[in-house]
Amino acid sequence: MRTVRDGRVVDEEEAVWLVGSEPSEDGYRIVMREDGLQFGLASSGFHGDEYPILVGWYGSLTSAFLAM
Repeated sequence: MRTVRDGRVVDEEEAVWLVGSEPSEDGYRIVMREDGLQFGLASSGFHGDEYPILVGWYGSLTSAFLAM
């Protein structure tokens, strides 16, 4: 997960389940927290990023899908 705190970029790893993705390699991915309580969107991030970047948590699967 990438956030900005006090003007600095902070990366934290979070294990999530991949639930769905757009057909494009650069498309959004729907992810679910391991506890199954929240769904969110991830994207490829910047060129050279090793892992997808969390865009945000949207609550339900439907909310995350509609945010794509």
